[in-house]
Amino acid sequence: MKINAIPKTNFKRQLTPLEKIEARAAMTDAKKAIGLQNLAIVTHSISLPSAQNEDVGTGILSSNQGAMDYINFLYDNAIDAISIEPMGLVSPEFYSPYEGSLLSKKQAIDLKELCSDDWANIFDIKSFNEIVENKDYFVQVPLSPACEEFKTVEFDKDMAILDYAYFSMHQAMKKAYTNFKTKVEEKHPRALELEKEFERFKKDNSYYLNGDSIYRVLKIQYDNQPFDTWENPLHRVLFDSKDETFTRQEKQDEIKRIETVHHDEIEFYKFYQFVVNKQQKTFAQKCATLAQSRYEQDIQLIEDSYKKGKISKERYRYLRGKVVEYKLKNQGVNIIGDKQVGYSDMDIFSNPTVFTTDEFMGAPPNLAKGSTGQDWDFRFIPYEKLFDKNGSLAEGGIFLKKAVKKAFEDNPGGLRIDHIIGLIDPWTYEKSTNDKINGAKFSLYLLTQLKQLTELGLTSDKIADLEDVIGAITGENKIEHAILKQRCDIDFALARKILEDKKDFLNDIQNLSVPTGSRHIFKYLLDNELSELQNYGLNKETISGVIDPIKGIFNPQSMDREFLVEREIKDFDKIQEIILSKKDDIDEIYSNLIEKIVLQSAREVIMERAFREGKRISEKEIKEKIHSLIICEDLGSLTLPVFGIMKKFNLIGMRDSARSNPYDTNNIYREINPAQQGNYWIISSHDTLPYKSLYQSFNSIWQNGHTSYLASEMGVDEKKIQGEKNLSRLVQLKVARIFAADKNPKTQNNVMLNWLDIFAIKKQYNTPGLLDKEKNWNLRVSSSEDSFEKRYYEKTLPSGDGIDIMKALAQAMYVCGVSDKNRQTYDELKHLSKVARE
Repeated sequence: MKINAIPKTNFKRQLTPLEKIEARAAMTDAKKAIGLQNLAIVTHSISLPSAQNEDVGTGILSSNQGAMDYINFLYDNAIDAISIEPMGLVSPEFYSPYEGSLLSKKQAIDLKELCSDDWANIFDIKSFNEIVENKDYFVQVPLSPACEEFKTVEFDKDMAILDYAYFSMHQAMKKAYTNFKTKVEEKHPRALELEKEFERFKKDNSYYLNGDSIYRVLKIQYDNQPFDTWENPLHRVLFDSKDETFTRQEKQDEIKRIETVHHDEIEFYKFYQFVVNKQQKTFAQKCATLAQSRYEQDIQLIEDSYKKGKISKERYRYLRGKVVEYKLKNQGVNIIGDKQVGYSDMDIFSNPTVFTTDEFMGAPPNLAKGSTGQDWDFRFIPYEKLFDKNGSLAEGGIFLKKAVKKAFEDNPGGLRIDHIIGLIDPWTYEKSTNDKINGAKFSLYLLTQLKQLTELGLTSDKIADLEDVIGAITGENKIEHAILKQRCDIDFALARKILEDKKDFLNDIQNLSVPTGSRHIFKYLLDNELSELQNYGLNKETISGVIDPIKGIFNPQSMDREFLVEREIKDFDKIQEIILSKKDDIDEIYSNLIEKIVLQSAREVIMERAFREGKRISEKEIKEKIHSLIICEDLGSLTLPVFGIMKKFNLIGMRDSARSNPYDTNNIYREINPAQQGNYWIISSHDTLPYKSLYQSFNSIWQNGHTSYLASEMGVDEKKIQGEKNLSRLVQLKVARIFAADKNPKTQNNVMLNWLDIFAIKKQYNTPGLLDKEKNWNLRVSSSEDSFEKRYYEKTLPSGDGIDIMKALAQAMYVCGVSDKNRQTYDELKHLSKVARE
């Protein structure tokens, strides 16, 4: 299609409304030209901006002005989706969304919306304005996670002040709920309509609301203490059918008593959840159908521009066609939810019989890199409580499916599943309070980080039953030193020197209580389908600490094989034969959770949504939608079963291009990876520094190598992206590189950017493992007097910082090859990018 030349424009200003339409059209065409299927941005709801007259101290998933301004900004920049955090109710200690409840939502609501006719004016605008005007940025934070002493910190005006926001919302909601009940009694028409919606909501969601509301009432009664410490032991086990200290009747009677005595508090909690769910559902729908709501406005703008002679007839037809296309395709900015792998106290209290009591989930140590494991201490649902022997859903499976299905219902853009490895092949352990480095811990690292000690003759069998290996080697533990000295003739002086050289590493594993876990599903198999393998020495003890037992069995060159050999597992040919003979059964067990819970939940939501909308949907369309709705965070230690299941179901994973080695063709995170097409490419996440700061943290050898690689790949002069002064250019080029993927437009790829990179924020949003609400979960897109959009176009981009999506797409088009068909799009992107930057 021929389009007239682009008119000259004055620089040093924001794009005009018409230019925004032109920019989106060009970016949409560019994405299609390079095979970029979806472009998403990570922005947790806490981080959403608010208009100055609406800001209560935190971002909110609602149709308020600030949030919708941000969504429109994303839409104008051709961003297809926004990825938010798990939305469960969180603890006020540190507000980590990844420790929130699975079903009840955090109580972040748009109070101003409750002042409207649509909500029967159950809150008053004067009280709302007072909350906005009286924001208190002085926050009390613990001196340390285990400390009850606090210090006062003044937060920046662009940070979320969650203590103030949530307290203010809670107090306001009490008043709103009282007004709601009064208006219902007075037969207020809109209040009566809301009451019907509320009653339907309670009925549809009773499977979690009843237990969760009782938990909240008792949690407040016991001053927010963990439920397993509550003074009345009956209250700890109200929903525990296996507990025999109290009869079933005693538990039911106490539940009825609590529901009667605390009726108002329970109904208030349920109403709060009703408001949160309704507002978030409305917001998600508005975001997903933004092209429809903007259609008339954008069409009118194009019509007026044509009538005034600002655009040619050809350009008028082109732009009008694009806007019509967006409407027909029902385009917008979809909400991508997040399902954490762990469960909260609330989930466990209400459903205690489905969770483990003496086994916990974490992440295994990465032995090759010398990193210790992560003892998350997550209770989890064991396989036998997920599925019955015939493969149908058991009690735990039914509970989990309801939760997953609700997550898909709440998030039209799909679900990012945090730590998919923990769903398919979880690493689990028994809790230990041992603060010494015992034989089991120590032997994990003998073959990797402490291999020099094995060369001296210190082997796992010599230290297996020792409780203090370090003390035994250094002589500080005289009894165990004597035992070790009797068992092996080693140079203890040299051994002590080796330990001294590894002092920092040993301190890390000393503070780690559980590096000797095992793969939960493989342990289940050893007790069931593969019980025969116990005759060959494979049992829970011999696979302890082995990162991937299956890899160890089938790959002689793997470190996992070394561990198994050291534990005297020998007949690998026979073991392989047994496993292969039962491959179908094993594959089904690893597949069940994904197939029967995650995929089936997505399928049901897709079909129900189509039915409500009166649309017919083919099996092919269903499969395509299922594929696009599931994003798997698979950045940990991938085991063979995880590889197999992700391949079997064609699941979309994530590729961390920031840390990849672009020269290693065996590295699954390498930047050129056509075999993994469809995955989401990332360069930073909510758990990392923004890429510019992250890059600075890498060593100079890596930096130089990566800079040379990017220059070569993207066809630029290396000097232009070398050194500190050119770091922003390098970041921009990095984004263009992941946009281009494998430089094959036929390959459909996806990219997920971090809002911190877009706006050139230098701080880290969350530091994993750090429990500090002063430093974590509180950064926001600017809500100051200068709007975030004005800052972006007039300050961030002209300074050379931030991510210029138009420029990155043009650079990606260049390396993919600009055809005659796409030349106009390429030139237009370069032009509009220049307008935005100069």
